[in-house]
Amino acid sequence: MRKIAVIVLALLILGCSEKEEDARDVLEKALKKYENASYEVTMVSEIAFDDHSTIDVKYGMYKGDMFLERDGIISASNGSILWTYNGRNLVINDISRMSIKPKHGFAFIYYDLLKNYKLELIKNEEAYVIDATPTKHKIVKSYKVWIDKEELYPIKTEAEVSFGLADVKITTEYRDIQFKDFSDEVFNIPPPKSVETIYYIFFESVEDAQKIVNFSIVVPGYTAGCTFKSINTVKKGSVKGVVLLYDDDCSFYLVEGLNLPTKGKDVTILNVSAKYNEGYNGKSLSFVHNNMTFEIISNCLTYEDLIQIAKSIISSKS
Repeated sequence: MRKIAVIVLALLILGCSEKEEDARDVLEKALKKYENASYEVTMVSEIAFDDHSTIDVKYGMYKGDMFLERDGIISASNGSILWTYNGRNLVINDISRMSIKPKHGFAFIYYDLLKNYKLELIKNEEAYVIDATPTKHKIVKSYKVWIDKEELYPIKTEAEVSFGLADVKITTEYRDIQFKDFSDEVFNIPPPKSVETIYYIFFESVEDAQKIVNFSIVVPGYTAGCTFKSINTVKKGSVKGVVLLYDDDCSFYLVEGLNLPTKGKDVTILNVSAKYNEGYNGKSLSFVHNNMTFEIISNCLTYEDLIQIAKSIISSKS
């Protein structure tokens, strides 16, 4: 009888013990810590392709705002405007209409893992090691992250990425992390003067974007199972256009009104001449119809899918 009582007590203790921490627990805790954290870090990425190349990026975060500098490229965001300057072009993105603000830095890494990957926590005494498998058809084929157990910042990431015709391994280390407060002025620096300025304005509906462009935006009737996510209006000098994003298990961009590639394989779609390109960044199909330029870009759709999307555009009455 006494043995039975001991066994029952042991089972009760085991049943009441805390659930073992899993990958989602770690990431949710880390995301909560870094969504509004202030820190500065140097990110060193080694890209293994035909030859090895290394990219050093220094960036700072302040309560969701971001400042980044790499090889003469400067980016900054104050939560409403994101601008990037590369010494020649200035790109200004108005993201003030986003209902969900984009995440940057460590928060982006953790949010992306929680949203788009199947996760496994690998036992390791020195760090949390998470093996991540994409749940959608993404360009990332494999992904592994090492996270500091005390401060929950990423120590290192390893990813195998598919760029159209080739797979590339990217290893990134996070170094010289400093936790400190910044003045808001760091993220509101007037962008330097540039030769050319490109303006993007983000919208969550085609109807809202249509109000500020002087041409009819064409929505494809066929989308290869992808769902409309967003649209950006684009102004580059005197040229105006839009970029529509469709996403799901796969994704594609539909660019309307902007300059087209001049090279590529000649194809004909419903008596319309088009150019098809396939390279390390994926596939693209471009053409002119009713005096409007169109380009469909994807790193995961098939050639046949691009043709069907183009047919639905050409057949559209818009």
